[in-house]
Amino acid sequence: MSTLLVYGKYLIPDAGRTIPSGAVFVKDGKVQEIGQYKDLMRKFKPDHLLGDAEALVIPGLVNAHGHGRGISDFQRGAIDDTLEVWKFRRYPPISAYWDTLWQCILLLESGVTAVMHNHTPAKPLSAVEEMEQILQAYGKSGLRLAFAPALSYVNTFVYGEQEPFLSTLSPEDRKLAEQLMQHSRLFTPERYFDSVDTLARSYDSNFIRIHHGPMAPQWVEEGVLLEIEKRARKEGKMLFTHVQQTPQQYLYGLKTYGKTLIAWMEEKGILGPHVSLGHCVWITEGDIQIVARTRCNVTHHPSCNLRVRNGISPLWHLYTAGVSVGLGMDDKEFGDDRDFIEEMRMASKLHRVVDAVPGSPCLGSRDVFRMATEGGARCIGWGDTLGKIEVGKPADLVVLDYPRMTEPFTFSAHDPIEVLLQRGRKTHVHHVVVEGEILLKNGVLTKLDKGEVLAKLKESIPADYTAQFQQSQEALSSLKKSISRWFAEQERELEPYLRDPFYRMNNRK
Repeated sequence: MSTLLVYGKYLIPDAGRTIPSGAVFVKDGKVQEIGQYKDLMRKFKPDHLLGDAEALVIPGLVNAHGHGRGISDFQRGAIDDTLEVWKFRRYPPISAYWDTLWQCILLLESGVTAVMHNHTPAKPLSAVEEMEQILQAYGKSGLRLAFAPALSYVNTFVYGEQEPFLSTLSPEDRKLAEQLMQHSRLFTPERYFDSVDTLARSYDSNFIRIHHGPMAPQWVEEGVLLEIEKRARKEGKMLFTHVQQTPQQYLYGLKTYGKTLIAWMEEKGILGPHVSLGHCVWITEGDIQIVARTRCNVTHHPSCNLRVRNGISPLWHLYTAGVSVGLGMDDKEFGDDRDFIEEMRMASKLHRVVDAVPGSPCLGSRDVFRMATEGGARCIGWGDTLGKIEVGKPADLVVLDYPRMTEPFTFSAHDPIEVLLQRGRKTHVHHVVVEGEILLKNGVLTKLDKGEVLAKLKESIPADYTAQFQQSQEALSSLKKSISRWFAEQERELEPYLRDPFYRMNNRK
């Protein structure tokens, strides 16, 4: 394999270091040496150069949580709303292969080199075939992937026994609800386990790893969840799940188990370093201690939590407790454009208001950068292999146009990571390297034809897509209103848990 030297005005090997005029020498896909540009040029005489004397070089960014959509939910027709009603939407079919490739393009253009994809099959009876198309798309893109089939088949509409809720519905809505419940149960635990095993045999590699993905503890039966956890430990796989994303999920744990879902999971032996918990918005100080003690990972999705009205996760408190945190766009990033750098900025700004004390500590730019690199790598099962530029590790690198971030003038003594989080955009990403292979050069993809992917994806969209989606949403409208009414009756039950927030903002009195 040819050799490569990547260099810039600043090289950021990890969240704790900056090397002015730094460079990375790459051979056989691995980092061979890090140092000053002039020294490495003289020593190695590389076959190829990437970067320039004014560039910013950072480790590849890690999108630690997502569901693999290229065309976003908003583009497909869904308007943001609270999760319990937002999740009921029926999209007309679009090619999974071309949609995944489109997502890969958007991620690479944003400087992302590794991603986690938790996938709910659109066609449960042919789930393996559907997911194989997706994995083939990732393989073609060159991105690193942690892939987990998602399992969700109980507590479809409300949390707990469904019959009391179903009995409130009109005959038409009840019929629709039962059809939806039947559909959710088509992807059975048996089909789920078969999917994980089949895909692992065929696709596990240095770039693609198949893991477990029960959607959430309230959406999977206890015995099945325990079996998933048992298999994940035995197989050395990660277990990705969503937990305590909404106040209703938080209340469900308290009413069902007399404790939070996180506390219940610890009691059942489900938590550990092989587990990544998504969202963690409605959690307690006790939950944070449990997550830290069991060395679980947490993925933070700031924009998604705002868009589907979950609230604000206590990220500062998780971080200061020593929890390993990664950053994930969850397919619902702030600008609906897969700009991972902007998502880093959102996390940074959202968690600056920790308390009312002037000058008190808060989350810093380097802290967020660590979540977007090292923390994300741990969350998706790559441990300390990714997220840093370090001798002997894979050369996953991003080169950004630093002058464009700073023009016409920016104080020269600023930390370049502060500059990145204040002013960076995905449009500043010039080059992306994964395992020494250049996947984006001067903003142009090297393995994928963007025009072809876009054209093929458009061809796969039904001509009457809008009419199909509107018709399906009209059919769901009355049912969604009934779900809202059901949860509205729990508001008084939640009131005692709303009085001591982690972040204290403005007061009404």
